Amino acid sequence: AGVARASRRDESGNWQAIYGRSKIMDMLRGAQNASMHRYLTSLSTYGLLRHLTDKKLKALFRAMQEAGLLMTTGGEMPLLTLTPKGEDVMQSRCPAKVSPRGWSDKPRPGGEATSGRSRAAQRVLQGLALGRTDKELLSRLRELRRDIAQEHNLPVYRVLHTETLRELATLKPTTLEAASRLKGVGPYTARRYLRAFVELIQAYEGVD
Repeated sequence: AGVARASRRDESGNWQAIYGRSKIMDMLRGAQNASMHRYLTSLSTYGLLRHLTDKKLKALFRAMQEAGLLMTTGGEMPLLTLTPKGEDVMQSRCPAKVSPRGWSDKPRPGGEATSGRSRAAQRVLQGLALGRTDKELLSRLRELRRDIAQEHNLPVYRVLHTETLRELATLKPTTLEAASRLKGVGPYTARRYLRAFVELIQAYEGVD
């Protein structure tokens, strides 16, 4: 998932790369440095693979490219995105068969991914999928905003602007810290209303 949230879909539905491998790896490791784009730190996949060392994460990316799940663009600064096969794995339409060499602590005979290795590959792919708004989640967020606005006798835009709701439904931040970084979320909004929206996203994503 990590690779998918750092890519965009074009008009034909294909994935378009916008970040290089190093930037995506930093996002998945939860890196905190000046070059880390604010958008990447707000993704729900930020820091998902912090348990892997830099060496192991590089080995995982190589294995996923060898398995046909990732591809790079040409040029002086190649960018990384997922393939149609990678999207199938991300959506659990087929298993991820990834070599464990160099990144998995317990390699098994035959080299195919166990369920744990498959989940790690899925997290990378999901993190590369950027820009696809979850319409069902957006609908639920709109309902919550309406309920809060009615409770406080406010117009809905005073709770959260629609564009902010779209960012919540696209990025799916599962912590107050990540959600508070989004455009349109000021200190008052974060303190008064944001927790309810984050809790809805947590429930929707199955996050405790």
